[in-house]
Amino acid sequence: MASTSGTPDITIFHVPGSRSTMVVWMCEELALPYKAVLVDSGKPRSPEHLAAHPLGLVPAFVDGGLIVQETGAQIQYLLERYSKGKLQYPPGDWERRGPFLQWCWRAEAMLLPVISEVVHHTKLLPEDKRIPQLVPYEESTVIPRLIIINDQLSNKAYIAGEEFTAADVMIGYTLSVARNSTDLLTKSDTDFKHIMRYLERVLSRPAYRAARGLAPEQ
Repeated sequence: MASTSGTPDITIFHVPGSRSTMVVWMCEELALPYKAVLVDSGKPRSPEHLAAHPLGLVPAFVDGGLIVQETGAQIQYLLERYSKGKLQYPPGDWERRGPFLQWCWRAEAMLLPVISEVVHHTKLLPEDKRIPQLVPYEESTVIPRLIIINDQLSNKAYIAGEEFTAADVMIGYTLSVARNSTDLLTKSDTDFKHIMRYLERVLSRPAYRAARGLAPEQ
């Protein structure tokens, strides 16, 4: 089990640039010690990785002897166990916590799965495994969802308000995939300027840059 002392003993099986980036980013934001075990997606998984996730997926997460699967659950675990109230709005402050929770789960439920399908069928999968006919459908599904995000950011510094929270880790990473690995933010008639400005803001954070192995901005 996780340490009863409250001291983290965190191992994250991590493919740089993948969704495991969110969990590494969270640890960096909270200044938590962690060990990132880099995974080569083209090679067999180690026994330790498979013990943490039988499917060999990332992020696989272990804190002491406690295994937590699913990216959103890992982030919530870090918030509840180690954040001391940081990067979230507390229970009881429902006017802010309700939207905060909504945007956290919007990233994982309605955005990243669809964006990932676009990436897989345009770039990642071998050409003989891609289904080009799927891409226009996925694009038409996700662009209205991105428009909602763009509108939300038109008068806010961060997705849930004026403070950076864990929702920005999840939404920020997801939007970075849309920007860096697809043309979703440029092919629509919509000017996604609010998303672009938001990404400049959140992806310049030292914790994100550390999670991506980037040098601090000068």
